Amino acid sequence: MGKSDQFNQYSGKSFKSFIPIPPSSQPVALASRLFTSFAKTLLGQVFYTCLIGFLAALGLSIRFLANPQKFLAPVNRDHLRGKLEDPALGKHLYLKTGEAGTVIHAVSLGPEGAPLLVFIHGFPQFWYSWKNDMAVFAQQGFRCVAIDLRGYGDSERPTSVDSYSLDNLAADVNGVIKALGYERAAAVVAHDWGAIVGYAFAAKYPESLERLIIMNGPHPVAFKKQIFTFPQIIKSCYVFFFQLPFLPELVFSHADFMLLNTVFTGFGGNQVVSKDDLELYKYSLSKPGAITSAINYYRALVQSSLRWIGKIQVPTLVIWGMNDLFLNPAINDELGNYIEQFELKPIPNCSHWTAAERPAEVHNLMKDFLA
Repeated sequence: MGKSDQFNQYSGKSFKSFIPIPPSSQPVALASRLFTSFAKTLLGQVFYTCLIGFLAALGLSIRFLANPQKFLAPVNRDHLRGKLEDPALGKHLYLKTGEAGTVIHAVSLGPEGAPLLVFIHGFPQFWYSWKNDMAVFAQQGFRCVAIDLRGYGDSERPTSVDSYSLDNLAADVNGVIKALGYERAAAVVAHDWGAIVGYAFAAKYPESLERLIIMNGPHPVAFKKQIFTFPQIIKSCYVFFFQLPFLPELVFSHADFMLLNTVFTGFGGNQVVSKDDLELYKYSLSKPGAITSAINYYRALVQSSLRWIGKIQVPTLVIWGMNDLFLNPAINDELGNYIEQFELKPIPNCSHWTAAERPAEVHNLMKDFLA
């Protein structure tokens, strides 16, 4: 194994072949090259960030003037905590990890001592996003443990941006596995930001897992390279915006987290989470400091060096919904540079929310890989 093309189900072409190119594309291609070249410069990054910030501030101002009461009105959802404590979902754990003793909240389902699956969520979710997958694989004889990444849910929330470096996040995952009494996990299952953390963890602690399963989340080195290419720079405009202080938190949380109503949109425009589950995501993000912690992941990634991330040696399965609004599929074209042994399984007509949108197909791929 080596090149992602070996596993591409689309006539052996690379993912780049499926980026739509409009007629008379030469002017478009030239414009995109000029734009991305400018964005790679410090001046370009500052300009792009400020432009997005200005547009966001303008939009906020218009919404505030249109309905100031709705813009500012808080909603108390403390009564929802009981739903998360339902014993059928699993046992809640609070695990101290690493030398600093950072407390990571996790939920465990399945027999203790059974092969361990660690599930890592992405932005803007928390452990609950894996509840259906945990139920399936607990029935398969695994111990399934879904964590709240630091800063999310009921995990500890450090205040500094540096605390959310990939080095620290990978150490948290390793600490969770050791705190549970395991030398290694049978697999780490990760999506979105969880996938970035999962890749970093697998590179730094190869002795602590047997396999890695990724769903619509980029390798961190590939992401930092691709973020300045077209069309990824457009898809990732929010990453630049998140570098600003205060304003991203206000944009994301205003009007009772209105943006969450559209974030979880699947292929064809359908919502991939229920209204009840959406309320739980809003409850989690409305905890003091939670939204800043979540955005600090993006701030730390942009500011950090990733030179310590070596080639991943453990077998890796990458499941990819091909209609991702946030990530260009071509971000996987150089996976062979970062992973020694991998399988890439594209899912057509599927959005960023892979497991939520196509659970049966995802579970079958996972079962085959874990067999």
